Amino acid sequence: MNTIAESQEPTAEISTTSPGRVGSYDVESRQDAPSLALTARAKVNVSELVDHLASVLGEAFGVLGAAGTHPAGPPIAVYHSHDFKSGVVDIEIGVPVAGHVESQGRMSTVEVPGGQVLATIHSGPYEEIGRAFEALGAAMGQGGFVPAGPVRERYLVSPADQVDASEYRTEVVFPVVAATEAAQ
Repeated sequence: MNTIAESQEPTAEISTTSPGRVGSYDVESRQDAPSLALTARAKVNVSELVDHLASVLGEAFGVLGAAGTHPAGPPIAVYHSHDFKSGVVDIEIGVPVAGHVESQGRMSTVEVPGGQVLATIHSGPYEEIGRAFEALGAAMGQGGFVPAGPVRERYLVSPADQVDASEYRTEVVFPVVAATEAAQ
């Protein structure tokens, strides 16, 4: 089984505190439990991201259906890197699962380690989600945290729900560690 290195999936919350409001976002600090996800990882041009996401999720739901199981939560995306010059993002897309699901095609079950995260909910179109990232970045600095893994998104309400973009709800999650711990 593969591991999403140094990242955490917010499907099982252990404890939470609230660093408070940053701009128009409520930012939560919490410990997430380890979890499993059925995912596919690829390098994709940003202009093709929506189609890629739909393709991978369609495949993931097909694999789950064939295995006789269901997702254990909403779809996720893990952003391993983004080359702003070329517009290419290294992204892992999938769904949380309750147990190991046999690999099929490009889909495989990965372990997602638990740990400290900062999280917020973005309501509205994806084109405006940068504000959530800015709020989490500010909260990270204010709280004395540094990054501890790739950024993740959970799609709580998405185009698959056939709603207007103004109704999308996306949880944006930054894995973090206290700066003092990182320096040791």
